[in-house]
Amino acid sequence: MSAKKITKKLQSKKEVSSTDIMKLAHAGTKEAVAKLEVMIEKETDEAKKDYLFLALQEAELVYFEPTNDQEEKDFCLAKLINDKEEEWFFQDIEINGLACRADFARLDLAVREKMLREITKGDKEMAKLNRDVAQEMLTMAEDQLAEAKEEMADTEAWVQTAKKMLKTKKYQDLPADFFDNYHFDDEVLDEDDEDCCCCDEECDCENDCGCDCECNCECGEDCECDESCECGGCEGE
Repeated sequence: MSAKKITKKLQSKKEVSSTDIMKLAHAGTKEAVAKLEVMIEKETDEAKKDYLFLALQEAELVYFEPTNDQEEKDFCLAKLINDKEEEWFFQDIEINGLACRADFARLDLAVREKMLREITKGDKEMAKLNRDVAQEMLTMAEDQLAEAKEEMADTEAWVQTAKKMLKTKKYQDLPADFFDNYHFDDEVLDEDDEDCCCCDEECDCENDCGCDCECNCECGEDCECDESCECGGCEGE
């Protein structure tokens, strides 16, 4: 291969500058989003891939931002659909777990019934009681499984109906993680439920307890707060 051809080949692979990437991010058009997605897929350098990913997030925020009343309505509906689809995912996990629990309970009952039939020594009344308890556990597991399946079916129906109501095309196929980086005003209402800064994940804190520590929390006996807090570790009363 000649030197001219080598030079031409290298020039054709000239890297896109940071300025060009930011232009795509700020443009926030459908085309800009598509270009950044392709660039991320082809990029092999992890640092550059991270930079491109941040640019893509900004481009998506600009592109998907509502510009009229209908888009505002559809945007909020898309958020609800996203939440319901996440709910469906966890419901599916719960159903699998409950189905497994029911299988175990069914086997436990079978063993208890066999023990009751074959008992020749010992307390038959106790064996019968254990069988009855096993039956109750199976019934409970089956009832929980049936209820979970009903809830999941309702979620599926809700999502399908809501999707039919979406009129804005660009919201019909939003990235699954888009709303992870978007703030809605109603989220302010949930801020009081957050744990304070000095407590572990299992601590149930309440605000405005009157202590002067930085976290201003009221912790229970199980809280492991930092002893440097002015409250003396928020050990509770």
